[in-house]
Amino acid sequence: MRPRTLINPLLLVLTVVLVGCAPRSGVGETTPEEEAATKLLIKNNSNLVVDVYVLADGHRWRVATVIGLQEMTADMPPWLDTAGELQVQVVPFRGGNTFLSRPVFYTEGDDVELIVEQNFSISTVQPVRRT
Repeated sequence: MRPRTLINPLLLVLTVVLVGCAPRSGVGETTPEEEAATKLLIKNNSNLVVDVYVLADGHRWRVATVIGLQEMTADMPPWLDTAGELQVQVVPFRGGNTFLSRPVFYTEGDDVELIVEQNFSISTVQPVRRT
């Protein structure tokens, strides 16, 4: 009986060590499709929490909620992965004046940068080439 009780804990420790050292496929890795997808780079210089929408092809898609004085990167809707024209709308979380950008043209390999200012009327949207 004594040797059997010693084997079970050893097997448990060996299993934990092997599982911990096993290679993890896919964790933290991005596929070529994910790297090619267009991103929306958002910098919120206002002190307001805002919802950010993308308008294109007759659709309106909410892509992010951004806290004041924060930056974030959001995925664009999947139907906007290649190239085209879009507009960005910024809506304060608690209501008030909104911002609607002029149409922005982007091509494959571009991301779109949105800078939200305290005075929404001077906020900017522009395509930026990925490096």
